[in-house]
Amino acid sequence: MFELFKPPHLFILTTITILSTLHLLIKKTLQRPKPTFLIDFSCYGPPDSHRIPPSTFLENSALSGAFDDVSLRFQSNILSKSCFGPETYIPPSHFRIPINKSQTSEREESETVIFSVIADLLDKTRAQPAWVDAMIVNCSTYAPTSSLCAMIVNRFGMRADVATYNLSGMGCATGLASVCLARDLLGTRARGTLVLVVSTETLSLNWYGGADRSTLLPNCLFRDAVAEDGSPAMSVSKDIVRVAANALRANLSALGPKVLPYAEQLRFGNTSSSSVWYELNYLETKGRVKKGDRVWQVAFGNASTISRRLIGLLGLIESISIRWMFVM
Repeated sequence: MFELFKPPHLFILTTITILSTLHLLIKKTLQRPKPTFLIDFSCYGPPDSHRIPPSTFLENSALSGAFDDVSLRFQSNILSKSCFGPETYIPPSHFRIPINKSQTSEREESETVIFSVIADLLDKTRAQPAWVDAMIVNCSTYAPTSSLCAMIVNRFGMRADVATYNLSGMGCATGLASVCLARDLLGTRARGTLVLVVSTETLSLNWYGGADRSTLLPNCLFRDAVAEDGSPAMSVSKDIVRVAANALRANLSALGPKVLPYAEQLRFGNTSSSSVWYELNYLETKGRVKKGDRVWQVAFGNASTISRRLIGLLGLIESISIRWMFVM
């Protein structure tokens, strides 16, 4: 009988506990981030006329008159140890002797690459430019006024109210930073919002001719190393190994429990903000990822800037080609 007639305060305490638990469950559900999907992506494929084998690159460098014999031998040594092969491509302005470094050639390069890759993406997804609600463009080597975003909006006739964002200054890490920004934007907007992300770098203006080895190194690896006024804007020192190791170690510690074992991870280096997408395209083309796999994208930029993104392969959902979902 005693159990059937508990004091009223016990019922009140039980009710409060149940309500508190229910409140926490509802709060957690409401705070759960909206799922973010990558519908599709495209990579620029330059024509064969832009191909330049290392031997041609070195010959053009010698004919330019911008390098002494020691600098030419240094560049030859760097190229022999790098990943650049006979299928490397450069913009038309770099084929000219001397190299045509001008705002006109830079603009032409940007338009050629960006316009063609966006047109290809819209065609693959059967999307209309007017469907784009927000656009993020990142390019650290070229930041004109009017912006690259404005150039794209005018070219494709996008809506006047499309939200545009131009990112620069973080080097090779900016591509994934743009994706993170897109994910955050989608989290604050209505379901069905469409964000276009464009990651690119240009080379036409950023060519270094001189003898400074710390600047010649990125000249070989990235094909750019100077500012628009011709002064050195990018250099690589021996400290890069230590700085990169520290930055990567911190990221490995943070994401280690959430990714595949090291033996199953596929790792590639990035030499531009857009190269992580070429690497993902390579994995897909070679059949090295399958449904249920996770790919960890890590991009290292200037001043130890590092971006990371973990995405999971979804495959086809209903009749819409949604291939990837961001899980972090």
